[in-house]
Amino acid sequence: MSNYVRLRIVFQGSVPKEDAPDAPNEDQIAADEARQRFAVCDGASESYDSARWSRVLADAWVAGGSVVSRKGFRAIVRQYEAECDPDALSWSKRAAFDRGSFATVLGVSLHRNRVRVFAVGDSIAVLISNSGGVATFPYTRGEEFDQRPLLFSTNASANEGLLRGAALKRWLATWPLQPGGALLLMTDALGQWLLRRDADVASYTALLAIHTVEQLNSFVRAERLNGAMRRDDTTLVHLRAEVP
Repeated sequence: MSNYVRLRIVFQGSVPKEDAPDAPNEDQIAADEARQRFAVCDGASESYDSARWSRVLADAWVAGGSVVSRKGFRAIVRQYEAECDPDALSWSKRAAFDRGSFATVLGVSLHRNRVRVFAVGDSIAVLISNSGGVATFPYTRGEEFDQRPLLFSTNASANEGLLRGAALKRWLATWPLQPGGALLLMTDALGQWLLRRDADVASYTALLAIHTVEQLNSFVRAERLNGAMRRDDTTLVHLRAEVP
């Protein structure tokens, strides 16, 4: 038996900001248990096609993390542009395309018994240890969500400095992982809700108890209704550390 833990997907799901059955959702999840790579990306609503951009970024992280290199990032942008086929767009859509698409990136990978978290933006990772200790990244306080988040753009000039060596260290965290520990990935509306409660036992226990999209939907709607959670696309991924 291996001495190394692995992350298993307990739950992954998302609730769009609007209640309509066909409501769009700019959050995207990508997960690969075999590679032990997981990602959540949140597209900015003012973007041309942020859901597509979020999907391209999330898939790129899971495929190997090329999002963290400047050369790899250029290839990701080219893929997005090819999917959009800008030459076939109307003049108004082309103008929106040229302004760019924007999204956050939260990527997680497991190396031996250590979790590496890469985060640009306001989607957060939450590590809950067996003893109940909690660590969060990149935000640790609810008021941090009031600031304008950093975003990855399809326009190279908007990313200036984000992928330089010194800056990269700001977006990275490494945590030890033990069997029985839980790792939650979430976009900003849920992250803000959690950190406003100081990630206390009652709040993270409520999230750990969610195992179906229906349960997530009911939880999110209730918290929106009582004013505790702002209306936005809301995504949760629950990963559990286990010994194979």
